[in-house]
Amino acid sequence: MSIVVLSNVRISFPHLKEPQSSTQGGTPTYNAVFIVPPTHTGYADFMKQVGVIAQDKWKEKAADVMNIINADAKKRCYADGSTKVNQKTFKVYDGYEGNIVISANNKNAPQIFDEKGVKVDPNNSMTYKSEAGKIYGGCYVNAVVKPWVQANTHGVGIRCELVAVQFLADGESFGGDATPDVSGVFGATAAPAGLPPFMMT
Repeated sequence: MSIVVLSNVRISFPHLKEPQSSTQGGTPTYNAVFIVPPTHTGYADFMKQVGVIAQDKWKEKAADVMNIINADAKKRCYADGSTKVNQKTFKVYDGYEGNIVISANNKNAPQIFDEKGVKVDPNNSMTYKSEAGKIYGGCYVNAVVKPWVQANTHGVGIRCELVAVQFLADGESFGGDATPDVSGVFGATAAPAGLPPFMMT
């Protein structure tokens, strides 16, 4: 089984609580992007597995097919992070510069592990969503992914299945979307003068 462990990497655009479709009418999936330094052993393992499955599928044509795949970003799940640009700001996404990004998805809910390494029961929706909700864009995680070969009527490519994720440590939230501290905004409340007290009916 060609799974790859990505230890201590940052996660971006996680959709782990509910499946999400990236295109209108597309198939909803659970998905995430993992930000991996080019020197990370997990990246070396990932590319080694890509080579293995490509060779197994295309045999003596593997090198030629991989040249086609590597020349077209739409045909692969991995990319140079500096090529991923926010279409609104035209800037490279936070944390992507100088790193490799690996996009993974799954039609089924990925396995989620708590901080003790215990697998969360996917049938316990409340607990699953609570644990998955701890994982936000910018935090550090351990993840398991599985590269696979696409070879069908839609073309050829290297895709990636999202197998499992575990929250590891906090990190700076991407895009400044962390919940702001509004301490001091609200004071003590009091009923306006002249109004009767609230009564249960």
